[in-house]
Amino acid sequence: MTNEQEKQFFDTFGIEPNCKFVKYCDDCTKCGCFHYPRITPEILLELICIRCKELISIIKVKGNNLEELKNHILKLCIEDYTFYSKTLDKTYNELADNFKHQVRTLFEEG
Repeated sequence: MTNEQEKQFFDTFGIEPNCKFVKYCDDCTKCGCFHYPRITPEILLELICIRCKELISIIKVKGNNLEELKNHILKLCIEDYTFYSKTLDKTYNELADNFKHQVRTLFEEG
């Protein structure tokens, strides 16, 4: 099940719910059960690495468990992408575009 932070993250990065990411049933076109992809611990680590590399950011780790850490990282990714994509500076816009591309690629490969 997708929580509100995950939904906002997927919406921000234009990641649509679709079973091409994670197969939950034999034929989702028949049952209509399209889902957002799972954010695994491996994907979470990749998100941290991409965020630090692309946006030259330091992450202050927050959270007492994996779920809290995940929500914190997703929030930071949303805030950073939104900030950099809305500036008038072309370099920052390119950083945001590259960041978005790498995030989307994470889920397309999974």
